[in-house]
Amino acid sequence: MPYTVIVPITRWETNRQDLNDALDDIIAAFQAVVPNVIRKFFSEVPETYTGELPLVYLGALTEAIIHDAGLRQTTWRGEIGYVDTSPDNREANTRSNTFADYMREMFTANARVIPPGILQQTGLDEERAEQGALRGFMHTVLRFTYVVQEGRN
Repeated sequence: MPYTVIVPITRWETNRQDLNDALDDIIAAFQAVVPNVIRKFFSEVPETYTGELPLVYLGALTEAIIHDAGLRQTTWRGEIGYVDTSPDNREANTRSNTFADYMREMFTANARVIPPGILQQTGLDEERAEQGALRGFMHTVLRFTYVVQEGRN
C-alpha cells in the first residue's frame, strides 16, 4: 500500500533555536544591567576556564517529546553554568550569589519571552568544578525548562 508522506517545507517550528537565542539575550541583558559579574559568555562548556573568569556557559540541553491525541508537548531541560575563581573566596561567592539571585528574577520576568512556550528556572546547585591541575572553582549551575505545547491535526 503506498503512503503519502507530508513534508513541511513551507514552515516548521524553530523552538530549539528560539530558546538558544532567548538565553543569549537574557545573559546579555544580565551583563548590561549587572556589570562586573560575568566577564565572558560561552555558548557551550569552554575547553578551559583560565583567562576569562568569571564566565557563564550554556550547558547540556535535552529534549523530551510527548504525543497525545492532537497535541505535541516538547520539554527542553538545560543548564547555565557560572564559574568563578578569585583569590578572594568572599568576592567569588558574592558574584555567584548575585548571578543566582538576579537570574532568578530574569527567568521569572521572562517566562513568556519565547511564544508559545513557558521558560522557567527549576533549580540551582553549587557543584564541584575542576580542570586539570586547577581546583577550587566557584561553580553554580542554574537549571531551567522550556515547555511548548502545540496542536496537531
